[in-house]
Amino acid sequence: MNILVINVHSLTNTGDAALTLEMLRQLRQQFPDSRITMAMDDPASLDGDTYIIGSILRWCKTRAADGRSVWHVGNLIRFLPASLLSLLAFRLFGKRFFPGMTQAQRETIEAYFNARIVVSKPGGFLYTSGGLGMPFLLTIYTIAFAILCNKPHYMLPQSIGPITRPWQRWLTRWALNHSRLTMIREPASVREMVAIGADHNRWVAVPDLAFGFPPAPAEIARAWLAQHGVSCDTDRPCIGVTAMNWRAQNSAFNLQKQYEDALCGALSRFAAASHARLIFFPHAIGPTIEQDDRVVARQIAARLSGCDVTLIEEQASPDVMKAAFGQMELFVGTRMHSNIFALSGGTPVVAIGYLHKTEGIMRMLNLASFVIDIRHLTADALLEKIERAWHTRATLRQSIRTAVAELVESASCATALIADDLSRHG
Repeated sequence: MNILVINVHSLTNTGDAALTLEMLRQLRQQFPDSRITMAMDDPASLDGDTYIIGSILRWCKTRAADGRSVWHVGNLIRFLPASLLSLLAFRLFGKRFFPGMTQAQRETIEAYFNARIVVSKPGGFLYTSGGLGMPFLLTIYTIAFAILCNKPHYMLPQSIGPITRPWQRWLTRWALNHSRLTMIREPASVREMVAIGADHNRWVAVPDLAFGFPPAPAEIARAWLAQHGVSCDTDRPCIGVTAMNWRAQNSAFNLQKQYEDALCGALSRFAAASHARLIFFPHAIGPTIEQDDRVVARQIAARLSGCDVTLIEEQASPDVMKAAFGQMELFVGTRMHSNIFALSGGTPVVAIGYLHKTEGIMRMLNLASFVIDIRHLTADALLEKIERAWHTRATLRQSIRTAVAELVESASCATALIADDLSRHG
């Protein structure tokens, strides 16, 4: 059976990497004789035996020489009509017709035609951002193309929304109501599904697949940390941190300086009081400079000159990163999957939510009081949550481990739902 996986971004994002690898593990376990093809925005980021092609987004948006992402409007204008002509020829006449396409673009479209099923990678890519909404539109197009090819489309655990524009809500409702099954990973997205009018019979709640992704052994994580001068056995507690440039990824967000000021203020005051060591991790390093967390981490670390700060520039494999986050005494995370990694190891987390998915995940673990919306972030508010998590960390560790264990079991069975649907409906 041919399986086409779409909406795969880049393995330079550790969260995406964990989701992709866990998805592949489950698909191979559930469909051992299948041939899996992955359409990726950043194909060079994955090595292995999986067949990789460029995504539809890749033909319209690339990385410039300075590392920034660049839209190619001409490619967009040429590629989208050509792909629709190919679709019409395939559906109406059963013909393979690829007008004006490069060999690589043809390969992407042909992968849809050859697929038995099309699966959207787990994640959170359907939400309203700034600008004209082109990323949203192309994401919907990748899904719609599968549906219009008459291929069963499944979405592994997703966050949906917030979706504020009426045309985006209409397109999302159409795409999800024509998909065979959508898995929703947290309560905030369940509310969004209801609000946009998605057919309740076509979606089900399934936890984020990163909970089921197995970490490396603890000794390997400790050895990796030691390579960067970090020992978690000292008298100075290690506080893990992930930061990001949300403004660069969402032009509608104009509070980046306030966010960075709040992080600096809260972390410096807490580190001074607790004699803690701050460890900045590179959760995402690309593929474009806007998505490289090391840029903003360097800026924040430079402002913490009076603190014991370690800035890790090297990104380890996702299983090692997950185990390393679990070695921290406390974690202050902006990247959602960095928080999931830490929580999976029993580490108490104070989460900064840049989309409602973060609040949703924390609420599932009864930790909603330890998340703060990035739009309302202040140093005082963040410090209050960090101090409260610190003083109750022993109790938190016990409750987190119990709650996470239940999510791990459910997250490990996501692809079984696809197999069950195929067995009943073909």
